[in-house]
Amino acid sequence: MYLREVLNILNTKMPSKLREEEWILYLNSAIRRYGRDIAKEDYLRFDAASGVKIYPIPKYAADGIKAVTVGGRGIKIKLYDEADTDDYCIVSPTGYIALSFYPKGGERVCIMFSCARRYDTWQDTLNREDIGDAQRKDIYDCQECGVYDDFTDAVILGAMAEYAEAAEDTAAADNYRQQAETIVKCARQSRYAKRGKYPKTRVVENTRWKRRL
Repeated sequence: MYLREVLNILNTKMPSKLREEEWILYLNSAIRRYGRDIAKEDYLRFDAASGVKIYPIPKYAADGIKAVTVGGRGIKIKLYDEADTDDYCIVSPTGYIALSFYPKGGERVCIMFSCARRYDTWQDTLNREDIGDAQRKDIYDCQECGVYDDFTDAVILGAMAEYAEAAEDTAAADNYRQQAETIVKCARQSRYAKRGKYPKTRVVENTRWKRRL
């Protein structure tokens, strides 16, 4: 869904005196919160070079990285302050991936990443030097955040929750956030269904609730 469509929905559902830049800040906050679960996914694939452990990758892939395999083997994505494991990789948001081991030459490296993207403000669009003035308005209005259209409402409701919270309307903020999280839960279940597996659950005694392990 294009940014202009999203802003029109927000202005219809919650008319306010907010500037578009402010709504975009709230939308981007919701994308950061929910994007990993509701955004489209893509893959970056390349062959490893013998004796090379560090590889440049596009920043958009580094920002949304979800899984890494080398030669078909899953590799743990390690945080900087975590203890070392047998084989792991560290991903820099500046755009590179560093392996803890030397891969074999020709081994296929596959990186799965989320396509979630923040929206640029109008000022961001004005600052771009790679587009002409005649194109700026269309490029600004037609931005997409990488979220499936079926789940864009989670981003919209998340932005509405942020706005309500800033206005100190806690009840409304909780209500919008709960609706957004219901959509996110549906997105997760849809993904599990497509992959043919679901998260493990166990029944807690004396209740009818299920809790994830």
